[in-house]
Amino acid sequence: MDSIEKKRENCAGGVKIQRRCLICNKKVGLVGGFECKCGGLFCSLHRSENMHDCSFNFAEAGMDSLSSRLVVVGGKKI
Repeated sequence: MDSIEKKRENCAGGVKIQRRCLICNKKVGLVGGFECKCGGLFCSLHRSENMHDCSFNFAEAGMDSLSSRLVVVGGKKI
């Protein structure tokens, strides 16, 4: 969440936080924003990892999760 750009404005009711896309700086609403595993917040156009040059390694994360779940099955050799 540190990399998400947050603009704080003083208003009569308190502090207003605006959520914006990191690529196009478009405002995203409460439901419209997509948080990526790389830590960024993106609009619907830039949510794909190919569109925003994602730094998260999905292949390595998949291999790590598989290696933790797989169990070596072996029988006794005669």
